[in-house]
Amino acid sequence: ESGLDSGFYFGVPKDLMLPGLRYQVSLWETQPGQEALPEPAEPARSPLTGTAFVGVESATAEMRVVLVPIDYSFGSCSAVVDGEAHRKEFEDALFQQNAIQKLEFTIHPPVKVTYDMSKFGGLSKLVSEMSQLRTEEEADPNVYYYGLFDNCGTCIGDGGIGGGCTVGLAADITGGTISDARYRAAAGQLNGGAADTFVHEIGHTQGRRHIECAGAGVDAAGTDGNYPYEGGRIGVWGFGVRDFQLRHPTVNSDYMSYCGQTWVSDWQWNATYKRILALSGWSTASVAPPEKALEDGVLIGAIDPS
Repeated sequence: ESGLDSGFYFGVPKDLMLPGLRYQVSLWETQPGQEALPEPAEPARSPLTGTAFVGVESATAEMRVVLVPIDYSFGSCSAVVDGEAHRKEFEDALFQQNAIQKLEFTIHPPVKVTYDMSKFGGLSKLVSEMSQLRTEEEADPNVYYYGLFDNCGTCIGDGGIGGGCTVGLAADITGGTISDARYRAAAGQLNGGAADTFVHEIGHTQGRRHIECAGAGVDAAGTDGNYPYEGGRIGVWGFGVRDFQLRHPTVNSDYMSYCGQTWVSDWQWNATYKRILALSGWSTASVAPPEKALEDGVLIGAIDPS
């Protein structure tokens, strides 16, 4: 069953969600008339003996993201992205698929773009400008910048893998040091899957590679050979802490794949958690400006799997 109403689930008040919290759940018959039934060989208890950790960590885990709406005008297309209109969708997507306690999500004033965003070169240029913007604004090294543009639904097909439409791009599969700060920048197209693209591209700037997924119809470049589940599936049940929805282990694929229905696998969750902990510890650490701006082509993309 894939619904929460198919079994037991328990809510825990936030005041009790403290580091080191442990649990044990047991099932008891409270109605009269059952007294003569024999005791089961093993009690209805989980875990069977002792207690188990819920998984509340004591370390600080937060992400800081700046969403940059693009005011786009080129040819017959003129569109200004309303960042606030997409705040909740983007916050929920990132918060639910990363092991964080806090998400600092800032909407930047719109940035004007007047070059052709129907071409891969335009998307590449925008990513470079997002990198330059975060440097010019002296953003802390643990801040991610993401440009969101609306090109009136045009397929950016001249750079897509296997002839697909490129919908997002990241500056790099970014390292985990302070000196890598300028590469924590990406951009994506506003469409029906914009939040999924956002999580995917931020994933690249967290150092995550593509996950192979045969169902996507294309081969993702530079896949991570350490991924443990066949076909890029998430392998375990997923749960959204904000939308209270379950994700089936063999229906959903990892969000770093090119399959259409994605969620975070436990493997990806643990991998990004290490990066989140590292960046959370920097706070207001400074970073030297880059020796040169990003050049067109230093980029890791996402395509529309449809």
